[in-house]
Amino acid sequence: MPFSMNITRPFGTYFDDSQPSNDSSNIGNMFVSEVTQLQCLPGRATYSLYTSYLNGIRELSYNTQYLGTLQDIWTDDVAGAPEAAQPNLTRNNYEVMNLIALTDSFVDAISGSYPVLLNIADAGEPSPYDMPSFAPTTEFIAPNGTLIQLSFNASWSFFDGKQQTIEPNKTVISQTDFNLAYNNFTATGPVLSITQDMINEALANITLSTMYTLPIWNTTVEAKTTTYINIYSLTSPLNLYLPYALCLALAIPFLLLGANSLRLNGVPAIDGGFVQILATTTGNRGLENAAAGGCLGGSENTPRELMDLKIRFGELVGQHGEVDKGGVKRAGFGTEGEVVSLRKRTVYGR
Repeated sequence: MPFSMNITRPFGTYFDDSQPSNDSSNIGNMFVSEVTQLQCLPGRATYSLYTSYLNGIRELSYNTQYLGTLQDIWTDDVAGAPEAAQPNLTRNNYEVMNLIALTDSFVDAISGSYPVLLNIADAGEPSPYDMPSFAPTTEFIAPNGTLIQLSFNASWSFFDGKQQTIEPNKTVISQTDFNLAYNNFTATGPVLSITQDMINEALANITLSTMYTLPIWNTTVEAKTTTYINIYSLTSPLNLYLPYALCLALAIPFLLLGANSLRLNGVPAIDGGFVQILATTTGNRGLENAAAGGCLGGSENTPRELMDLKIRFGELVGQHGEVDKGGVKRAGFGTEGEVVSLRKRTVYGR
C-alpha cells in the first residue's frame, strides 16, 4: 500500500580527478543533483465538516481525526479467519479498497515525468532559465560532510532548442497547487514542491468532492437563515410627502362626488360597451321612433327631431306616465314623458 514520490533537481557540476570518466572530454566532471523522496503510507480519518454561507458564498472548514493506517484493518486471508469475524473483516477490506480508490485517483493524476533540459553556466553566472527554488548553487555538502565547490551552475530549462514548451508526460502536477509558480504568469516553468501537508490537503479536497458528488453521506443539522428586509431612509422626507399630499388633496373631492353619485343613483356607472347601450336605449317608444329616421348612420341622416330631443336616464314608465303592464320595472334612456327618477331600494329589470 505504501507509495513514494520523488523530485529531482540539479545543483551543478564539479571536477573530481579521482572519478575519471570513460569519455576523455568529460574526465572528472560530476553532475550533482538533489533527490527529494517521500514515502507515503495511506491512512484513514474521520472528517468534521463545517459549511457556512456568507453573502451567498459557501465557505468550508473541517477537522480530521486520524484513525490509523489502512494496513491496520486489511486482512489478506479472510476465509482463514473465524467465521464470526469474517463479516467485519470483509467490511473492513471493502472500506480499504474504497479509500485506496480515492488515493489512487490522486497518485495517478500527478504521476509521470516532466521532461526538461539541463542548462549549464559558468560559476557565478546565473542561467537565464533559473526558477526561484532552483537558484544557482555554488557549493554543497557531500554525505561525508565535505564542502564541495561547484565548477558550473545548473538549472532546469522547460523549452527545447526551438523555444517550444516541453509538454509533461502523463501528469497534471503543474496545474495544481504543487506548482508554486502556478499563478506566476512570467515563470518559464513549474516550481514543484510536495510535502506531507500538501498531500493531505489534496486528499481532503478529493474526499469532500466525492462526498458532495455522491449523495450517500448525509446528516441532519440546524440551519440558520437570515431574511433581509428593505428599509428606506429618506434624507429629505418633504420631497416625498408634499407631492403625494397635494395629489391626495385634489383627489378627495372627486372621490366624495363619486360616492354621492353612487348614493343618489343606487348603482355604479360602468362602461359596458354595446351591450350597455342596447340595454339602456330599448323599451321606450318615443326614443325609438325619433331614432328610426337615422338608422343608416352618419350625421347627414340624423333627423332634426332626434337632435332636438331631450332625453334623460331613469325609470321607464311609458309615454303617458303608465307603468309597464308586464310588472317588470326597467331603467334606461327615454324622453321626459317616458322617464321618472329612479327610486331607492327598487329592483329593476326583474
